[in-house]
Amino acid sequence: MDPKTISAAKAIPGQFRELLGALFDESKGALKQGVGSLRLSLGKVEKYLDEIEREHITPEGPSTSKATKKKGTRRRGKRFPIAEFVMSQLSMKSTGMRPKDIAAAVKKEAPGAHKDAGAVVNSTLARLREQKKVKNLNGVWKLATGSAASVTTSKGTTKKAGKKKTAKRKAKKKSKVAKK
Repeated sequence: MDPKTISAAKAIPGQFRELLGALFDESKGALKQGVGSLRLSLGKVEKYLDEIEREHITPEGPSTSKATKKKGTRRRGKRFPIAEFVMSQLSMKSTGMRPKDIAAAVKKEAPGAHKDAGAVVNSTLARLREQKKVKNLNGVWKLATGSAASVTTSKGTTKKAGKKKTAKRKAKKKSKVAKK
C-alpha cells in the first residue's frame, strides 16, 4: 500500500476527535439551554405531583375527587342475612317468586340496608343456584326439592321446602300406580 494512504488513514481518528471537540464547543450554549429547559419542565412536573399528592393522599389537603368524598357513614354491626331471607321468602310461596318481588320484600324488610336490592337479590339467587338450593323456571325462582332445600328461619326453626302436592297431582299419581 501507498505510505500516503496509510498516514491519511491513521490521521482520520485524530481529525474526527478534533471535529467532535469543535462541535461540542460550538454547541455548549444550545446544550446548556436544553438542560435548563429540561430542569424547568422537571420542576413543573414535581410541583404538579406534589399538588396531586396533597389532594388525594394526605388528609389535610382539599378533597375534590369523587373517590375521597364520603357520602355518609357506613353502618357497621349486624348484617342483614340476605340468603336466609331469600330462602324464607321462597319457602312461603310454593309457586315461586320473581326477583323483583323478592327485592321489594328486601326493601320492605330492611330499608336502606342495600343500595340496589335487585342486584343483591340477583347475585344471591345465582349463588344459591350454584349451591343447588334454588332453581329458576322461566324467571320464577323456587326452592329446589331435596335435602339442600331446608330453610332455617330467623326464629331458628327449620322448614322443609318443596312443592305442595295438590289433590289433582295426588290423584294422577295414584292412577299411574294403579295402572301398573
